[in-house]
Amino acid sequence: MKSSTGNIGSVLAIMLFMAGVALFGWNEYRTARLASLIKQAGKECVELDQATGEDLEGKLVHAVGKTRCTEPLKDPDLGVEVDAMVLKRSVSYFQLAEYHDNLSDDITYYEDWCDTPLSSKDYIAKHRDKNFTYVRLESRKDTCRSVMLGQYGLQKDLVGWMRDYSPELEISLPQAALEQLAAKAQAAAPERNRPKVRVLGNRVYIGENPNKPQVGDVLIEYEAIPHETVSVLAKIENGNFVKYGAEKEYFIYQIVPGSLDAESMLSQEKKDNRQLGWVLRGIALILLVISGPATYNAVTRLFTS
Repeated sequence: MKSSTGNIGSVLAIMLFMAGVALFGWNEYRTARLASLIKQAGKECVELDQATGEDLEGKLVHAVGKTRCTEPLKDPDLGVEVDAMVLKRSVSYFQLAEYHDNLSDDITYYEDWCDTPLSSKDYIAKHRDKNFTYVRLESRKDTCRSVMLGQYGLQKDLVGWMRDYSPELEISLPQAALEQLAAKAQAAAPERNRPKVRVLGNRVYIGENPNKPQVGDVLIEYEAIPHETVSVLAKIENGNFVKYGAEKEYFIYQIVPGSLDAESMLSQEKKDNRQLGWVLRGIALILLVISGPATYNAVTRLFTS
């Protein structure tokens, strides 16, 4: 039994050692390859606003400007429209939640906002089947497919990297959607409940009183990434900004809010590359240190047996 356990340990140690060696080698290649690409980019980068009349197809460019869309973003379920790059809808449900303490085996119940409706069919008799919701909607995020910077398009994945949602959003709910929500809420409501649909800034509240939420209430909140001045570092291809680099794994493709010059953006690329390189070197070193002695012993036994 001990021999079997020892063999398994030796195999695991050798596998960890090989993984450490492979990670170290791959990381050195990755770091050098990307560093070379960044250096090349610094020589080839063209300022978009200074390239009037120049053929930019296939070239790395640095562009600064305010984004725009050819059409507004629209929530397909409720018809809310915003002129923005990204529209996010978050839905919360006020529910009775169950907490089971594994140490004391006690069960407690509390009311709180939840990302999804909760089933209460298995709760204790006092709280069984108490949970319901006036309406059910999925949370979702929509990204504009036609975001433009100047005459060039920003691809959906590039726009999706933007994370600065604006809290200052005023929405308008179409009358048809308002009536539909009200009808659904009334149909799902217990006899004594009188839910209303209210639009409060960037939120839609379905319930009797937003200041005193009750089980069944629903909160729909909208956030958006508005059009703003951005800086882009990417290649021009077929009228779009795309990844710059000959290999799929190593590329330059960057968008940041505000006005940032090309040198600063490339410096950030260098910094990120160095930092990731040292992190991966550290992980590889840990694997080698942990598995090294056991691997040495296993190899020694193999050649001396």
